[in-house]
Amino acid sequence: MAFTLGIYELLVAPKLSELTVCNMPDMSDCYEQSKYWISNYLLNSILIQRLNTKAHIYILNQLRRSQSAFNEYCNAKSAMENYILKY
Repeated sequence: MAFTLGIYELLVAPKLSELTVCNMPDMSDCYEQSKYWISNYLLNSILIQRLNTKAHIYILNQLRRSQSAFNEYCNAKSAMENYILKY
């Protein structure tokens, strides 16, 4: 079931029908590298330098959250571009 623009404006965001251009910056270069942050860190921590447990957990959580944030940003940009093309 397709919703009308009025439903989107009521439930999703006010003035959504006025959205005509996606001004989100392209971060695809950063996103491509973010896929490897966790694996690179794990390889470095195994082969080169081991950190204490607290530092290792902190860094791994930061990398995981940063990688997830890049992924969500790219998903949001794609969804916005698809929405603009559809309407």
